Amino acid sequence: DAFGLTMLTLVFLAAIRFMNTKFGRYSSATSLAVMSAWLYAIDGSQGNNKRLFTQRLYALNQAAEHSAFSKVNETRLVANLPTGLLNLRNTCYMNSILQSLFCVKGYSDSVRNGTWNFKADSVGWELKKLFESMHTASTQEMKMAISPRQLAIKLQIDISQQEDAEELMLKILNEVDDSCVPAAKGKKKSASSQALQKIKPSAAFEMELEQTIRCLKFDHASSTKTLTNFDLSVDIKGHPDVYKAIEAHFVPEQLVGDNRYRCMQHGLQDAEKSYTISKFPRVLAVHLKRFSFDPATYSMKKVRSPRH
Repeated sequence: DAFGLTMLTLVFLAAIRFMNTKFGRYSSATSLAVMSAWLYAIDGSQGNNKRLFTQRLYALNQAAEHSAFSKVNETRLVANLPTGLLNLRNTCYMNSILQSLFCVKGYSDSVRNGTWNFKADSVGWELKKLFESMHTASTQEMKMAISPRQLAIKLQIDISQQEDAEELMLKILNEVDDSCVPAAKGKKKSASSQALQKIKPSAAFEMELEQTIRCLKFDHASSTKTLTNFDLSVDIKGHPDVYKAIEAHFVPEQLVGDNRYRCMQHGLQDAEKSYTISKFPRVLAVHLKRFSFDPATYSMKKVRSPRH
């Protein structure tokens, strides 16, 4: 609340003044550490800001007691956690995607240390720089949030409004791949090394689906095609959990009535459409469809509960 935030601000300012007065030549490092504690508290879990701030001030006090200003001992609290991202405005959806991609080791390692280079001033180049900054910050005991502003500019993100998170993820995966250029030519590479160079970052998510449409009247009218996807989009309406939603996705769909299949030889026919995974991804990304089309109003309606 406003009163609690005001009180924390006063404590924050008083702590900086106290540290500057008492510890003289260490004032810059100590002030930065106190500011870090403050930022952690502001960005912490709702309802826990006072506790977080108190914990971090205690760690700073312990460091001051032992003159350990160069390395504040917060290891137990934050050493193994990834760093945060600054919210530019309405960019929480973008930050959640970036954090998720960063935490997928197969993807972030490929962006940071893969066999491909990135075109200068491209989406891939900006994501590589951001991931490197996040990696460096995540290994430090006292973390500061990283700004994704340059990547947002390169992606042409409108920070004044929320966008679809899944669409953004697919956009990032595709544009990073498009930013890839082969590594500079040097010594002759082995066949295995050349094959490895062709593996772009998105390979961690790549999967292949076989879509089969079988005409219920004429077997020879069936068709099959291969679809390459980076995620699996499943309906959650009417399903109690994500496992049931995924199972339902692979149950054959009946194409009847107004939704009949049009085959080249026999026109509209009742048919059955089904999917199978022909190539599994190393990392399965599942897109839960939170909106469903309402044919009565010709509009999208949010699924308030998976069962409805």
